Amino acid sequence: MFVSCQKYQSLCIFVNFKAIKLTGLATNERQKHLFSDRKKILFYLMIIYCFSVLFQACAPAKYIPEGQYLLDKNKIRIDQENEIRKHNIHKQDIRGYIHQQPNARIFGFRFNLWLYNLSNPEKDNWINKWLRRVGDEPVILDTIGILKSSDQITTYLQTHGYFNTVVNDSVIKRKKRAKVIFSVYPDKPYLVNRINYNINDSVLAPLILEDTLNSLVKKGQPFEVDVLKNERKRLEKVLRDSGFYAFSRENIRFLADSSIGRQRVNLSLIIEPVRAGKRTSDINVRYRIRNVYFFVDYDPQSSLKNPVTYYAALDTLFEDGYYYVSESRPAFVKRKVIRQANYIRPGSGYSLQNVELTRKHLSGLKVYKFINIYFTPAGNHEAGERIIDCHIQLSPVMQQSYAIEVEGTNSSGNLGGALNLQYQHRNLFHGAEIFRINLKQSIEALAQEQRGIKQIIGSAVETELTLPQFLFPVINTERFIKKYNPKTNISFSYNYQRRPDYTRTIFAGLMGYNWMSSKYVSHIVSPLNINAVHLSYIDPSFLAHLDTTTYLAFSYRDVFIPAGSYSYIYDNQRLGRTTDRLYMRFNAEFAGNLLHGVYKLFNAQADSLGSYHILGLQFAQYVKTDFDIRYTAVINDANSVVFRGFAGIGIPYLNSRALPFEKQYYAGGANGIRAWQVRSLGPGSYVVKNTRFYNQTADMKLEANMEYRFKLFWVLEGALFLDAGNIWAVNREDDRAGALFRLNTFMDDIALGTGLGARFDFNYFLFRIDLGMKLRDPSIQEGSRWIYASRPYHFSRDFAVQVGIGYPF
Repeated sequence: MFVSCQKYQSLCIFVNFKAIKLTGLATNERQKHLFSDRKKILFYLMIIYCFSVLFQACAPAKYIPEGQYLLDKNKIRIDQENEIRKHNIHKQDIRGYIHQQPNARIFGFRFNLWLYNLSNPEKDNWINKWLRRVGDEPVILDTIGILKSSDQITTYLQTHGYFNTVVNDSVIKRKKRAKVIFSVYPDKPYLVNRINYNINDSVLAPLILEDTLNSLVKKGQPFEVDVLKNERKRLEKVLRDSGFYAFSRENIRFLADSSIGRQRVNLSLIIEPVRAGKRTSDINVRYRIRNVYFFVDYDPQSSLKNPVTYYAALDTLFEDGYYYVSESRPAFVKRKVIRQANYIRPGSGYSLQNVELTRKHLSGLKVYKFINIYFTPAGNHEAGERIIDCHIQLSPVMQQSYAIEVEGTNSSGNLGGALNLQYQHRNLFHGAEIFRINLKQSIEALAQEQRGIKQIIGSAVETELTLPQFLFPVINTERFIKKYNPKTNISFSYNYQRRPDYTRTIFAGLMGYNWMSSKYVSHIVSPLNINAVHLSYIDPSFLAHLDTTTYLAFSYRDVFIPAGSYSYIYDNQRLGRTTDRLYMRFNAEFAGNLLHGVYKLFNAQADSLGSYHILGLQFAQYVKTDFDIRYTAVINDANSVVFRGFAGIGIPYLNSRALPFEKQYYAGGANGIRAWQVRSLGPGSYVVKNTRFYNQTADMKLEANMEYRFKLFWVLEGALFLDAGNIWAVNREDDRAGALFRLNTFMDDIALGTGLGARFDFNYFLFRIDLGMKLRDPSIQEGSRWIYASRPYHFSRDFAVQVGIGYPF
């Protein structure tokens, strides 16, 4: 057999299969080995052929024209780098000002350029077009771009006070590749020596001088243009919040004088009544609001189409100091609700902050699709002030909507689909209440080791009502509502779930409050969170499995859960910005304490096990708390690293001998330790004797994850991950061998897995496939628990494919 590789100019291989002969005297065993040898040779040929193709495609300068060079690397060398780092200037900041960037690499491999080079430039069929479209064209060295980059780096450093910066560039060329070196000599930065305030205005001067402690420009700091720009924005906001509606940052100018020597700069802040080249005379005049008009059901199309007829048909109502303008029909939203979301008061001075807060809180009601706030002159000066009227135009959304949705589901790593029939009413009682009802039918695939694919069938009825205020018995004053933007959530649901192991129904009711205490911090308090769980069927084999341990037997029972919970959430994510993100969530949940106290107070009759019942169900009593922290470090637009840590524990007591299994922790699955299927890991070093039932849960969980995410091409993203952790029992009644958490030995129970993943980001949803591989298995009872040291790898046992919707964390 002869394989020709002339097209790729690669290794050619000649194999003579006649050397392997089968004679009539050969035994069946020998024939078996010979056929096996043929398969091996064919396999090796395919591997060598594929590598030869890859080798040629990986040649990055494959299609570089003669006399030109592929930009291989940009290198930045900074003299006295440690000195400029003190002023928060780093190589990565400077790199952003380089005109040309080399083709992106993933672990040193130019994947997108490799895709482009797979195409044949002489052919224009669909596959070659697609490869060129999703791949990256090679970046050809541009000498003019190098000069532009040097100028941009120089300008950047000068705006940070390094006026005497020198940037030299050089190019090293080798084998159609070029490396560009930018040598930066920043010298010493110019520092702010003194700040002079030249404000020839007796009205504005006191306000600005009193606020100098909050100034962003500090004596002794490097002279930075960006700091001066931000100081102009800050002063504009300070003055506009103080009533100076006509004031703008364009009225602020800085003069820098570096003639004093010693690399020092004297700054002068000047206020001048000039905007867009024209003088204005009202920048030092305070504006006061006379009237506030709410157009409560504003129709922008009608107002533009025939404004005279539209405005003539409107009626105006004056109530509690505000004007409400609407058509003759009843107002869309109650006037009290609008007032609670409004910060602009008649008779008050103009404040930019109040305008922004009004727009934010009216938008938060989620019943308006369009909000416009503008001001009109309403008179001449009165006691040195100018009078304006405020107009707030509110365009309502459609109140009622119906939808039929087909969605992908991912419950604890079980992938499936659901059909939803949804009804939504925004503004149910004309107080911006949002009411939803959802009918849901779902089916999920339960993939577990040794069991193949099973089905989980679910049906649900869910209702939810959201109120834009606190419902009794919490403080609900207008001042509190304006400050914290509170909401009340009331929901009821009924779920039917049929699994291979059991069938259960869950009735749930919840009343909770949530509010924002700051820009990044929110709180959720649920004083009433009730669940009634009924197991209508348990597979006999699974029941026998439960009966092997007392603790599991108590976990899988009909139960009534009267719980209350609190959650603290910190999230500094900013929409539209690719910056580092920190997310933290702390949860605390208590169940059964009040009910147990009432039963004790009235000497109620307990059952034979000393437990109390309500509505024929034993009620649960426990405390549970957990903490979840995630940090996303953004390297650039295409690469990021995500770290996650989780710790949780639940303790049953008094009326409960075990946590309800709905409240227990589990490990593995698409959002946990991905080298194990969901609920197949732990607890501790426990080995499941009946592998038909992988439904392992416990009272405690520790988990840590690290994931490197990188963009590939089109909608495809890649990921490499490392997961570690396990679950444990904390109750000594749990007699599963090796399940109990012990402080001095728990590290030996840590499971470790790694793997890689592919994600398809379609904007409206993200589809994910992860392949996990076990590294350390705590269920190995003898020898090392590192798999490579204890046993050969087996795909079905040591690898797991996880499919999910959205990122794992």
